[in-house]
Parts: sequence; structure tokens; C-alpha cells
Amino acid sequence: MLTLPLFDFQQNAVQQLLNKTENTISKQKIIVKSPTGSGKTVILVEYIDEYLENQDNIAFIWLCPGKGALEEQSRKKMLKYAPDLNAQTLDGALLSGFTNRSTTFINWEKITKKGNTAIKDSEKQNLFDQITRAHRNGIDFIIIVDEEHNNNTAKAQEIIDAFNAKHIIRVSATASKVADAEYFEVNEDEVIASGLITRAIYINEGIENSSNADEDFGLLLSTADKKRKEIIAEYDKLGKVIRPLVLI
Repeated sequence: MLTLPLFDFQQNAVQQLLNKTENTISKQKIIVKSPTGSGKTVILVEYIDEYLENQDNIAFIWLCPGKGALEEQSRKKMLKYAPDLNAQTLDGALLSGFTNRSTTFINWEKITKKGNTAIKDSEKQNLFDQITRAHRNGIDFIIIVDEEHNNNTAKAQEIIDAFNAKHIIRVSATASKVADAEYFEVNEDEVIASGLITRAIYINEGIENSSNADEDFGLLLSTADKKRKEIIAEYDKLGKVIRPLVLI
């Protein structure tokens, strides 16, 4: 179990994933639509943790978009919230292989982007060698494609096909149902009710347009600070010691 409690909707999503990946008649592809801000990384880490409680001879591959070093952010979250899990980098996998009960976090651009020398041709070959070695050792794969809509390319599919995974879990805030895949959706209303996201965002509330840039800057700062103090007062009423900041 993770070192932090999950919201009910997050635990429900974990259970959905467990049901679909442990059911022998489930389709290979599983599509998850999860709103931005719903904590999908936490959901996926908890799913892996619970799946490995009852399963063996399995390795997870976690594929992330290239921008923002998301693969390292996700790996660090796993190390933080589930420190007993084996969370390795692509370099670690190239060196030691895809071992039982490991999760390898991979930046798509390192293995798919044309002209990217972060992984050399010899290392690409080694990637396929390590996949083959894992198969020979009786290791099955489950692939997680994070922000899956960003990685729908022929080159990406070539890498995915090489793993010959038991299941491919594609997660995105904009996912859609397809005929050859299992599908479930994290309910946005439940995420909103949890307080993780809001139903609406108000920009520059109560501010009218001005033609003077200097006046705008001072007005935005003073209005933001006023709103900050109002939020503090509401937290104080709830007995919570939370001090919101103004980001500039």
C-alpha cells in the first residue's frame, strides 16, 4: 500500500485496473480516461503495488512523453510513495535488464525521436536484446502509456510490439473508446467533489480592462494579494493552517 491515503475514486480506478488485468478474458488493450489533476500517477503506482502482491514473473514498462522529464517525475513519485518497489531508469534496464517485479520508466523521445542521440543505435539493439532475454526468463510485460495521445506513432508502436505485453494500459485525459480495447473512465464529478480539481476557473475576477500597463501590473498584484488574504481567512475558519502564495 502507498504511504498516502487514496480518495475513493482513485481506489475504485485501481480496482478497475486490477479486475481487467487479472481477468484472463480481458482484451490486451485497456484505455483509461482520467481527468487532468485526478492523480493518475498515484493511481498507477498503487495499481502496480497491489498487482505485484498476487502476481509474479512480471515487469512493468512506464512510457512517458518526452517533454518535462515526466518519466523521472513519475519514477520519483513511485520511490516516494511506494519505496519497496523497484523503479528503474532506461539506462538501468539496458545495464541489468527487465527483471521480475521491476518498473522501468522510459522517455519516449529517447527511443523514438529521429536524430536523438540520447540512446545510440547499439543501445537500441541492446534494448531489444534485453526484451528477448526477459522473455526467455519467463518474464511477462505490462505496458503503461502515459498521456497516450502524444505517442501514437509507427515508431512508438514498433517498440510496444517488441515487448509483446500481456496488457497495454493507455491513460489520457482525452481518451476515447475503441472497439478492440477495454475502457473505463474516472468520473470527473467525483474528482471535483474530492477537491483535487475545480469545476471552473475565474481569471482576473473583478478586474476591468485597462490601457495602462503600469496600472495593470499594480492592480493585478493588489487584487491577487487581497484574494490571498480572503482564502487564508476561509482556511482559518476551517481550522486549517494553510498559507496560499501568489505566483508571479
